[in-house]
Amino acid sequence: MTERMTGANLIPAARREAKQRRARQRVWIVICCLYGALLVTGYGVCHGLLGTDDRALDNQARRAAARVSAFQRRLAGLQGKLDEAQRKLQANLAVGDQPDWSVLLTLLADTLDDDLVLSQCRIQPPGHAKASRGPEPQRLTKAMVTKRQDRFVLTVSGFGRTQAAVSRFVLRLEKTDLFNHT
Repeated sequence: MTERMTGANLIPAARREAKQRRARQRVWIVICCLYGALLVTGYGVCHGLLGTDDRALDNQARRAAARVSAFQRRLAGLQGKLDEAQRKLQANLAVGDQPDWSVLLTLLADTLDDDLVLSQCRIQPPGHAKASRGPEPQRLTKAMVTKRQDRFVLTVSGFGRTQAAVSRFVLRLEKTDLFNHT
């Protein structure tokens, strides 16, 4: 018959627990080292694969910065041209917005006949016509030039051989329907 032995462990419990703790520590140290090695290897692989993209991105960023600075230089040049064009436009508008007095002068010349001679022709805004009855005409102010006038006062003086010639001249001007009676 076989005898059965009852096992009695004579090693103190504190030593057994310390031995188990050291074994668990060794297992966890090995696991952590393997995990760290795996992380370092993964980082190395990712850096190897993606590190070249960083250089490509840096090159793209440098090229984009160069293009931006080139566009800024071009914009500065175009800004100067734009300023010059705006000054020319403002000058053209200031001159182009003025009435064409040649049409009126042509009308006056066509209305004249051999019996009349004009010595003076004066065109002024309505408020200045009364003030400038003297021999010296008044100068127009900047506000009068910038504000477009729709009405003007025409003062014509001259000589006619007869009163009938002067009356015919005035009647021909009235028939044009360009003048109001004041």
